[in-house]
Amino acid sequence: MRKFIVTIGFFLAASTAFCQQEENGIIYIKHPNIDAVHNTVKGYLGKDMAALKMLYSDTARWWASGMTKSVPIAEAMKMWMSDFDVYDSISQKQVGYPDYLHYKDQNAKTVQSWWTMSGKSKKTGEVVRVPMFQLDDFNADGKIIRESIYGDFSKWNAASNGNEEQAVRQVIDDLQKALQVNNTDELDRIYADRFTFVRDDGKRLTKSERLADIKSGNVKFQSINIRVADLKMYGDIAVAFMDVITKATIAGKKDDGHFQTTGTFIKSDGRWVELAASNIRLAN
Repeated sequence: MRKFIVTIGFFLAASTAFCQQEENGIIYIKHPNIDAVHNTVKGYLGKDMAALKMLYSDTARWWASGMTKSVPIAEAMKMWMSDFDVYDSISQKQVGYPDYLHYKDQNAKTVQSWWTMSGKSKKTGEVVRVPMFQLDDFNADGKIIRESIYGDFSKWNAASNGNEEQAVRQVIDDLQKALQVNNTDELDRIYADRFTFVRDDGKRLTKSERLADIKSGNVKFQSINIRVADLKMYGDIAVAFMDVITKATIAGKKDDGHFQTTGTFIKSDGRWVELAASNIRLAN
């Protein structure tokens, strides 16, 4: 009887050990999906919205610690670009190496990676560092469908909320730079979804109409200089009175001008965007 019990024990132990060795996929340290994650970092640091859009599916969602829910990737990209309104010398350094996990179960494809994000506050000069862990889920086409980031972003966000007037002035500076090179991707980030532009002839344009004019070349700037004459802050609303001098063409015809422009800015989802602008042309 004792021999029988011992035999049963060995059988159960062997069976348990066998079950514990079942595989559920492969782990890679080199893979195109790992390269894609590296390229998202390059796109972010280079503020290259076009490159970033190529890496994510149209329906991708993004979430980071502290957020109550995930957001569409287009909205996330606008949030990422707002980091540059508040920080200089932003970097994202890799820690260790990313792993690509291709699971047998449901054919799931995930890259896990570790980073240290840092930036120098434009307001205080303080360097803020955030260690973080990132998960990127991929579809069969090699596009990221979901990105989740874990870390303590409280200090990073606190610095972002520190100097509201400076943040608005930075948006105006970014606006000037984007108009100078007719960069509609950057303008899409700067303009609120409900943006309205009133031309000096009184015609009112929606955001999509304003962007279409610039993207098509119907409106093309050779140079633009924006000087903020006055800036009024009202909580999450700011009104800027600006002196604007442009060299431009409209429908291929020269249309240089000197304008008084009133811009209204609002703080939406933690970042400043332009809600409306209206022009008055001054006599030469």
